[in-house]
Amino acid sequence: PAEGEAMPFSGNLATSLVGEHYLSHPNTDIQLLVSCIVSDVFRVNAPEHPFSPEQLKNIFDAWLRQFELFTKQKEKDKSQVVYLLERTAQVKSFIVLTDPELACDKQTETLFDLFLNKIVPDELEIGHAVYKHMEEILQAVLDESETITH
Repeated sequence: PAEGEAMPFSGNLATSLVGEHYLSHPNTDIQLLVSCIVSDVFRVNAPEHPFSPEQLKNIFDAWLRQFELFTKQKEKDKSQVVYLLERTAQVKSFIVLTDPELACDKQTETLFDLFLNKIVPDELEIGHAVYKHMEEILQAVLDESETITH
């Protein structure tokens, strides 16, 4: 949005989407769909976002759970997970993790562990695209980080 303009999809809609009811819904397809919608809320509002620090942590936890689907359910269609990965890479959503005030070390560590140690893009038929987006996300986080801790 332009400076001084209200953010689209802010307020009640954004707050409702990232509530525990949807991001942790028992149906994993609903979790994935909501995660994709939230990634588009980030895209539409970039470079700002309408979420509180606690909501951001819940969002990143949900996105990371969705990315874990690349390591499971070999027979299941992963096009929506690829969509989520692509959107978060395109908008550089994960650089928010580098904000020291958010204290997202756990999410950052999980992101790197998942992308570097658990997801094997070569085992996926869409491996090249997955690898490219994973690399973009990790590079954006590294570029934005002031220091890297162990």
